[in-house]
Amino acid sequence: MGFLYKLIRPLVFRIDPELTHKMAVTSLRCKTRILPGKVKSTPKLQKTIFGKRIANPIALAAGYDKNGVLIDSLPGLGFSYGEIGTFTKKEQMGNPGKRIFRYPKENAIFNRMGFNNPGIEKGLENILLSKNKDVPFAISIGKSKETKPAEAVKDYLEIVTKINAMQAKSKDKILYIAINISSPNTPGLRELQKAGALQSLLGDIRAATECSLVVKFAPDFSSKKDFRVAVEKALKSGVDGFIVTNTSTDYSLLNSLPESVSKLGGGISGEPIKAKSIDYLKQIIDIVGNDVPVISSGGIMTPEDAWQRLLLGADLVQLYSGIIYYGPNLAKDCNTYIARQMEKFGLTDLDNVKYYRDDLLKE
Repeated sequence: MGFLYKLIRPLVFRIDPELTHKMAVTSLRCKTRILPGKVKSTPKLQKTIFGKRIANPIALAAGYDKNGVLIDSLPGLGFSYGEIGTFTKKEQMGNPGKRIFRYPKENAIFNRMGFNNPGIEKGLENILLSKNKDVPFAISIGKSKETKPAEAVKDYLEIVTKINAMQAKSKDKILYIAINISSPNTPGLRELQKAGALQSLLGDIRAATECSLVVKFAPDFSSKKDFRVAVEKALKSGVDGFIVTNTSTDYSLLNSLPESVSKLGGGISGEPIKAKSIDYLKQIIDIVGNDVPVISSGGIMTPEDAWQRLLLGADLVQLYSGIIYYGPNLAKDCNTYIARQMEKFGLTDLDNVKYYRDDLLKE
C-alpha cells in the first residue's frame, strides 16, 4: 500500500462510499484530460488473448466504470483494459437507498447497486468518445430488473445487436463481451446459471455475434457438480472464456455484516471471498485446462494475490475492492511484482506462468 494512501484512507473512509466512487471517477477523468495516461509495459508482461495483444494481465473489473468514461484513464493506473458496465438495454437507476457498505476490519465491501447504468446506447456513445485508440475494452451486459428470467435472452440479444453495430466504429477494440448472469442484485438473474437455461441462453447469444464471449459465474453454486455442469454447458454453447467469480451471497463470510444490511440483499467482495474465488478458479482450471481463457476476479487485494492467481492458472486478473483497500497504485504494483517474480524464475513470457504453474507452485 502506498504511504500517502495509507495516511489518507481513514479520511476517505469517512465519506459515503458511493460519493467517494463518484469523486474518484471525476478525478480520473479530469487528470486524463490534462495528462493522458499511456500503457507502460515490458514485453514479458504482454499477453495475447481473444486474438488481441494487451499490455499486461491486470484489468479493472466490471462495476467500477459503469458509464464507459474511464477507458483513457486506465493505462495511467497500470491497467491493460477495463470491463465496462454492466449495461442493460435501457437506463436503470438501480436499487434505492444506501447501496455500498465498507467493512474495513475485514477488508470487505457489501454492495447492492442493482445494475445502475445509462443503458447500452448511451454507454456505447461514451465508449466511442475515448481518444486512446490503443486501449482495448470489454463490455459487461445483463438483463434489466423488470425482465423475467424466461425472457432474458431478448434483453441480451437486443444489447448484442447494438454492440455489433458499433464494432466497426470502435476499430475492433472490443476484447470480449461478458455475459453477467451472476450478480445477486438483479431479481432472477442467477437462475440463468442453471443448466436448463444456460446453454440455450448462451447459444442464442453466440449465434448473434462474432465478438468473443465470456461468461461470469458466481461463487455460490450448491455443489461442485452443479458448477461443473454449468461450465460444460457454457462450453457447448460456444463461449470463449470465463470469469470467476462475482460477489458472494454467503453472508457467513463477513463477520461484521449486520443483519439489518444483509436483509437488504447484496453481494460481498474483498478479502472474505478470497478463498472462495481461489477454489472456483481451481475447479474451473481442472475442467478447462490450459485451452480456454480464464479470468480471475474476487478477493485480489495485493500484488502477491495477483501473482498467485496466475500461478493457479488464470490468464488475467481483475481488480476492484483491492483498489479501495490497497490504493490506486494496486495495478501498477501488481505488474511490478509479477515482472520481478518472472525474472526470479527465469520466465520471459507470461504464458509460461500458466503452462509451468505446477513447477512454480513447488518453489
